[in-house]
Amino acid sequence: MRLELIFILSILYMIAFFTYAIIEFLSVKKYKRMRIINYVRCMYLLIYGLIPSIMYMYFYMGGSENRYLNRMDFSYNGIYRLYILFLISIIGYISMNIGYIIIPKKSKIKNHSNTLITISAMYKSSIIILIIGFISLLLWTKAYGSPFDIIPYAQFLRSGYSPIYNPFTFMKRFCPLLMLSAYMLFTIINVRPKNKQIIPMYVLFIFSFLWSIVYLLANDGRFGFILFFATLMLIKMEINQDKKDQSQTIKILFKYILFGIIAFILMSLADGIMGYLSTGVYIPSEVNVNIFELLRDELGYVTLSGQMSIYALENKLAGYRVIEEIFSAIFSIVPDSLISYPVTSTFAYNTEIIGNLSGTIPTDLISYSIYNLGVIGVVAIPLLFGIIVRRIQVNIGDKISSPYYLVIYIIAAIYSIKAISHCDSANIILNIFFVMVGHIIVRIRNIKIKYR
Repeated sequence: MRLELIFILSILYMIAFFTYAIIEFLSVKKYKRMRIINYVRCMYLLIYGLIPSIMYMYFYMGGSENRYLNRMDFSYNGIYRLYILFLISIIGYISMNIGYIIIPKKSKIKNHSNTLITISAMYKSSIIILIIGFISLLLWTKAYGSPFDIIPYAQFLRSGYSPIYNPFTFMKRFCPLLMLSAYMLFTIINVRPKNKQIIPMYVLFIFSFLWSIVYLLANDGRFGFILFFATLMLIKMEINQDKKDQSQTIKILFKYILFGIIAFILMSLADGIMGYLSTGVYIPSEVNVNIFELLRDELGYVTLSGQMSIYALENKLAGYRVIEEIFSAIFSIVPDSLISYPVTSTFAYNTEIIGNLSGTIPTDLISYSIYNLGVIGVVAIPLLFGIIVRRIQVNIGDKISSPYYLVIYIIAAIYSIKAISHCDSANIILNIFFVMVGHIIVRIRNIKIKYR
């Protein structure tokens, strides 16, 4: 009987997946382009539609299990929690969309001419941002000898431990400015290919691109690699989409689906590639061409995190973390030496509750909502997330004719997507900190150029 219940649950998630997919098809057909909410909802249909369906179907068929399935509870009580999780995911989807539509469609600011960033300001700002990012990388890695000498310690650093005392650890937060510079230069090159300064731009882009790779290697972030290349690819796709006929809905969606599949395949290869770049020794990783197994292995944690969050709520271990989560977000950008009281992130809390698994187990939007606000969070947090996505679309979407705001728009889309599968306030703040710093630099430089 338990297997039959799991099979039914798999089918229910598959129905949800196709329902969400039809909604997105109609939305893209109507607007003739991918908006941020489309990116977000496509990730939602993957995380709360296809992934659970795959996980439970593998379990039902007695196929090869993975570490997430092995840790899940498939007793009657456990299956009951999984059905509750399914209902909550639907509530979350509805709440997110309500949050999105209750915000007015148009910005109150009708004339954006005073807020747009000129190409000149963008180019000069990218140089300043590149310099700050490069200096930050040198300072952060100084204790290890050089940016290349820190790479062997990458796994230790990612786990929060370093065998070497580093007084400049805080400078790591500014290193992603290298990536922002690369995004900005890449956009200018593609928007203005006949610019008089195109050769210096190419040189600066290559410089920022290569040092971004070095930073990502030092940070030992496989997911970071995917996001870096995904951002560049989406910028290029968005620019090309503006130049071509936007009436072919199927063609638009096909490109993004193909892009997603390539991204997941690259993720499966990333360990071997990063190992080679770090050590010079290539250890071939098994290339998984089965997209369903790949999705199960990479994102299967969402079913485990969801089930454990409901278990935690039943045992009064969840639903009250919101205050600590706020402090976790604030302290995430504060130097560690200034923090005397240890604050636990939702990622860490979830990993602690699950136990007996190596590495950090992320929380997704739904499990994050349950951990921090309990039953109320199931409605409130997706609702708030929908509002935030709409505000981004309203305030930035109308400005993407400006190359700089096109970059910000794509970055916002990328990290909004990530927030569905990796939802943690401290993680989100750390992810966008470099964008906030870079934006301040760009605005200041733009004002100086306008009033010169």
